[in-house]
Amino acid sequence: MTATCLTLLSALMLSQAGGEKKEAPKAGMSAAAGHATVIFVHASPDTANADIYVNDKKVGTIAYGKAESKEIDAGSAKIELKSGDKSVVSTTTTVAADKNYTIVVTGKTGMVKAEAIEAKYTMGKGHATIVNALADPIDINVDGKSAKAGLAAGQKFDADWDAGKHKVDIMSGSAAAIASKDIETKADAAYVIVASGSATGTPKAELIVASHGPMKKAAPAPEKK
Repeated sequence: MTATCLTLLSALMLSQAGGEKKEAPKAGMSAAAGHATVIFVHASPDTANADIYVNDKKVGTIAYGKAESKEIDAGSAKIELKSGDKSVVSTTTTVAADKNYTIVVTGKTGMVKAEAIEAKYTMGKGHATIVNALADPIDINVDGKSAKAGLAAGQKFDADWDAGKHKVDIMSGSAAAIASKDIETKADAAYVIVASGSATGTPKAELIVASHGPMKKAAPAPEKK
């Protein structure tokens, strides 16, 4: 083989080796694989509107009594809510790719906390997690029947419901409902229902619902060449 042929062969091999280019991460997204869906629930009655920050980047604004859904990178996430320049609450949690979470913000000024709840699923049912963010114990009725009595402040209750429409009532110290909500559930879906407000004062008690669709299926691993 002549020197000219060797030179051409070397150039061809180098060209092929450098021909495959890796796509750079898009702006605002890390190189980590996958994303999680997070629904933020604002149940802190002392705070009106709050800005949502994830890893020190503002991703939205949320009002009291509302739920907002965001896609964030999988991995460690610093979650912070701010009112103007003042931090209302800050916490760090870990979210997995293709999973769903609810960040529930509760408590009054000086005692605000944020809790991450991973969505739970039951095949063929709608799974509900009810969170008591009131300062008092509550009783829970579903479709006119007792589902849970004496759920303490800050505690959670899990239940599986058939797909369809359900009426949820909460009581506190009396037979009269202090908050009610009609909720339509779907099979293979997950719901976080937060009882917020006050049993006797203001703001009035209410139920805030975060609805997650079916669990996402992880993307298949790329084939090895």
